[in-house]
Amino acid sequence: ANDAASFGGEVTRLLSHPQEVKSAGEAAKRTIYRSWSTVVTEVGERYEDLCSRFHSSSRS
Repeated sequence: ANDAASFGGEVTRLLSHPQEVKSAGEAAKRTIYRSWSTVVTEVGERYEDLCSRFHSSSRS
Protein backbone atom coordinates (compact mmCIF):
# COMPACT_ATOMS: atom_id res chain seq x y z
CA ALA A 1 0.00 0.00 0.00
CA ASN A 2 1.70 3.14 -1.24
CA ASP A 3 -1.00 5.59 -0.23
CA ALA A 4 -3.68 6.00 2.43
CA ALA A 5 -6.50 4.72 0.22
CA SER A 6 -4.61 1.56 -0.73
CA PHE A 7 -3.61 0.97 2.88
CA GLY A 8 -7.21 1.43 4.05
CA GLY A 9 -8.44 -0.98 1.39
CA GLU A 10 -5.93 -3.61 2.45
CA VAL A 11 -6.87 -3.22 6.13
CA THR A 12 -10.55 -3.61 5.23
CA ARG A 13 -9.78 -6.72 3.17
CA LEU A 14 -7.75 -8.26 5.98
CA LEU A 15 -10.54 -7.64 8.50
CA SER A 16 -12.70 -10.03 6.51
CA HIS A 17 -9.91 -12.64 6.26
CA PRO A 18 -8.79 -13.30 9.86
CA GLN A 19 -7.19 -16.66 9.02
CA GLU A 20 -4.91 -14.95 6.50
CA VAL A 21 -3.87 -12.44 9.17
CA LYS A 22 -3.18 -15.26 11.63
CA SER A 23 -1.13 -17.22 9.09
CA ALA A 24 0.90 -14.13 8.18
CA GLY A 25 1.56 -13.42 11.85
CA GLU A 26 2.73 -16.97 12.51
CA ALA A 27 5.02 -16.88 9.48
CA ALA A 28 6.44 -13.54 10.63
CA LYS A 29 7.18 -14.96 14.09
CA ARG A 30 9.10 -17.87 12.59
CA THR A 31 11.02 -15.56 10.27
CA ILE A 32 11.73 -12.61 12.54
CA TYR A 33 12.17 -13.97 16.06
CA ARG A 34 15.60 -15.22 16.98
CA SER A 35 16.99 -15.61 20.46
CA TRP A 36 19.93 -13.49 21.53
CA SER A 37 22.15 -16.56 21.82
CA THR A 38 21.31 -17.48 18.22
CA VAL A 39 22.21 -13.98 17.03
CA VAL A 40 25.50 -14.04 18.95
CA THR A 41 26.39 -17.43 17.48
CA GLU A 42 25.60 -16.29 13.92
CA VAL A 43 27.57 -13.06 14.29
CA GLY A 44 30.52 -14.97 15.75
CA GLU A 45 30.51 -17.44 12.86
CA ARG A 46 30.36 -14.65 10.29
CA TYR A 47 33.14 -12.74 12.04
CA GLU A 48 35.38 -15.81 12.07
CA ASP A 49 34.65 -16.41 8.38
CA LEU A 50 35.51 -12.81 7.50
CA CYS A 51 38.72 -12.95 9.53
CA SER A 52 39.84 -16.16 7.84
CA ARG A 53 39.04 -14.71 4.41
CA PHE A 54 40.99 -11.55 5.24
CA HIS A 55 44.00 -13.51 6.45
CA SER A 56 43.88 -15.79 3.39
CA SER A 57 43.77 -12.84 0.98
CA SER A 58 46.51 -10.89 2.78
CA ARG A 59 48.91 -13.83 2.41
CA SER A 60 48.51 -13.94 -1.36
